[in-house]
Parts: sequence; structure tokens; C-alpha cells
Amino acid sequence: MNITESPKFAKMCRDYLAFLKEELDTLRQDVEQMNFERVHRIAHKTKGTSGAYKLDDISSKARALQESADAGDGQRLTVAFDELYDLVKVTLQNLQ
Repeated sequence: MNITESPKFAKMCRDYLAFLKEELDTLRQDVEQMNFERVHRIAHKTKGTSGAYKLDDISSKARALQESADAGDGQRLTVAFDELYDLVKVTLQNLQ
């Protein structure tokens, strides 16, 4: 199902994305501090929840963030976080 085909589903996705953006705003500090464990936890949760909402691109970016945290790679972590954050913002704007 396309997100925009159902107004109710689109609203659920907008609500989730608004929540996720706030969560990522908070997570940014953990990324800057290289708190790999916390980033892993949030990325793992985001990967699954986004997949359940059929937000496959976001789920994929969250997986990349989780993998970067697992590898302890600070540079990849920062890039993966920025890509996820930007995608969430754009997706949310497109659903408004």
C-alpha cells in the first residue's frame, strides 16, 4: 500500500515521523559523544518500526546506522546519522 492511499495510514506515518524526528534530535548528542550502545539501541528500534510502517528507505538508513554503531566506526556513524535524519525530515515534509 502506498502511504498516501489511506488518509488514516498517512496520518499514522506523519505522527510516527514527527516522533522519530524528535527522538533523532535527542540522539544527535549520543552520536556526537560516540555512545555506540545507545545509538545501536535506537537505530535497531527505528529499523523495525519504520519497516512496520512500510518506510523501507528509513528502515534501511537505520540499519546502516546500527551497523556503524556495531562496528564502532565514528566517521560512518556520523554520516549514517546525518543521512537518516535528512531522510526523515524530507519524508515528513513530503507527507504534510
